[in-house]
Amino acid sequence: MARFLTSLITALLLAQGLVPLAHAQGFSLDDAYERVTLEGERAAFPITLAGTQVLVDGVMVNGQGPFRFMFDTGGAGGGRIDVSLAEKLGLEPAGEVQGGDGSRRPGPMMPIYELNAIQIGAFHAEGVRVLSRDYNQFGADARGHIDGILGFHLFQEFLLTLDYGRRELRLDRGVLPDANGADVLAMDPDSMAPLINVTMAGAEHEAHIDSGSMGPITVPQSVADQLTFAEEPLVIGQARTVSGPFDILSATYTGDIHVGEFVVAQPSIVIAPPMRTVNLGGQFLRDFAWTFDQQNDRVRISPIDPDIREHAPKRSRIGSTPTRVPMERLGGRPVIEASINGHGPYKFILDTGARSVILNDDLAAELQLAEEGRTHVGAPGAPQDVEVRQHTLDSITVGDTSFESIASISWVDDRMQRDLGGVRGIIGMTLFTDGLLTFDFPHDEVEIKRGALSSLDASSPYAIDHFGYPSITFDLAGSTASGHLDTGNPGSIMLPGKLESVLPLEKPSTVIGKGRVAGGEFEIRAATLNGDATIAGQRIRHPDLYFNDFFEQANIGSTLLAQFAVTIDQVNQRILFVAPTDQAALPQPVRRRTYGFMPAMGGDGPIEIRGVVPGSIAEKAGLKTGDRIVAINGTELNELDQAARDGALRGSPLTLTIQREGERLDLHLSFEDAD
Repeated sequence: MARFLTSLITALLLAQGLVPLAHAQGFSLDDAYERVTLEGERAAFPITLAGTQVLVDGVMVNGQGPFRFMFDTGGAGGGRIDVSLAEKLGLEPAGEVQGGDGSRRPGPMMPIYELNAIQIGAFHAEGVRVLSRDYNQFGADARGHIDGILGFHLFQEFLLTLDYGRRELRLDRGVLPDANGADVLAMDPDSMAPLINVTMAGAEHEAHIDSGSMGPITVPQSVADQLTFAEEPLVIGQARTVSGPFDILSATYTGDIHVGEFVVAQPSIVIAPPMRTVNLGGQFLRDFAWTFDQQNDRVRISPIDPDIREHAPKRSRIGSTPTRVPMERLGGRPVIEASINGHGPYKFILDTGARSVILNDDLAAELQLAEEGRTHVGAPGAPQDVEVRQHTLDSITVGDTSFESIASISWVDDRMQRDLGGVRGIIGMTLFTDGLLTFDFPHDEVEIKRGALSSLDASSPYAIDHFGYPSITFDLAGSTASGHLDTGNPGSIMLPGKLESVLPLEKPSTVIGKGRVAGGEFEIRAATLNGDATIAGQRIRHPDLYFNDFFEQANIGSTLLAQFAVTIDQVNQRILFVAPTDQAALPQPVRRRTYGFMPAMGGDGPIEIRGVVPGSIAEKAGLKTGDRIVAINGTELNELDQAARDGALRGSPLTLTIQREGERLDLHLSFEDAD
């Protein structure tokens, strides 16, 4: 609860001190600015989402900058500037006004400044009147420092679209069609904040569209008294606006909330007793694009592609202090511990190539999870290949971070249980949608924290391909490729075979083994790039490349990623690679020499040989697919732990004692036997 409290102290900065009290004291929309212009018919500004707060970079003020501003639909007038920016620009107050919030309680006195100009790309505003206070006293831990707030009415002469899906603000000329009560709704013409009507418990209530709030749907006590809850509302902490702190409660509403034609079924809501209206916070707004026609008091609601949030938890409790948990690597894959529904912890592969939480069927049975249906899933090359059971998990806890109400699936995966002993499933990326996830490979840790990546840092954008996987563009000795970021792949850079004849290689590729997915087996060939690779701003000299004729998409696996701390921001679709030293380039680890056989990894029993490469050292020594290793270099397997087994299998010379058709045979292998 304490972590959720900290989040809401930041989240419920509802109106940032901008409501009719300010208007009554002489700060009106009529003098919010003197003049605004837009070059062309449309302008679009990229946004960064910190949690759900909307940040705009590249704002110029009085010819200086660029600065970072937050955009707040609850911010009436032209905007706000932080006290630090007022000092930096050497501004003198032109007056003062009393602030307030959605409770209409009096807030502190705030100085008024007059700005000569605000410019964001093709948008220009002159003579902008702004209020000022310390906007970084609260909330900076979640979103970083901001220099001010762009007011809602700064853009009132244009159609203004806040598009969470495309992560941009857009300005257009024109008007919206008449309100239809479905996707185009009327806004209250007498309110300084964008107010629409929503329906709960059969009654209409005014609701504030508030992009400045990071919270969900919030209701005042007067509305809460009309609702039925699944449990008794509990005090979960204290929120703060410019008028001061107040207690907040939370509960699950048993009915539906109707916003035009859109329905939110049985949502978890926050009760903020002093507030006077319902508040639609960022956790609700982010599933839509919102187009405001302030001249005609209308707003259009357009649902965005829900793909990312489909598998995301209903609620994430990420504290103000980063969570760091140990990460081990089994079979080259990152593995962390997590508790499910209060049980555990259990070991899970943390896989960027997975979109959901996947449990082994034995764990689902152990947890007595109810089956909610069945569906089919697959992978590139084998779509819809595996039947799975569907479940909903009450909670997943990783260190000090917890997630609630998570869609999951379970399946029978004998290979995982056999090859990676002790692993009980896979945790996909979408569990961490609401935070920054860092694979700190050099320190064998995983970090979960609040925040956002943006164009201001060294991060790079990534895309979600048609399989739903994160895909980044990278350079291979002057050739451009695009590939999945896949920590579930223990390899390095896997490329489609068609690139083998295009890229400069130090020497022709050689067959090193076979890969296997649900759709079948495929041959893997290896070679070294005669040149450098550049991935997410990091240069890798002469990396090893692997080719196959099964997949058409490239794949960047954990062997290459292991050189970096990799931070992923799913909300803003950006990724940051940080090398453990200040060097701009790191050498690719030397490719291990191999004997040419593929053992099943993990488990305590004999090691089954899953494949032998034709012409390899292993084949020449007489090893065959299906053989079972029972001793290594004369030591029985039950006397060797996993690390000792792995180390011994990489050494030379190597003696394998195998079982084949009831016989024990000793086979002798050495790297000196390679051609």
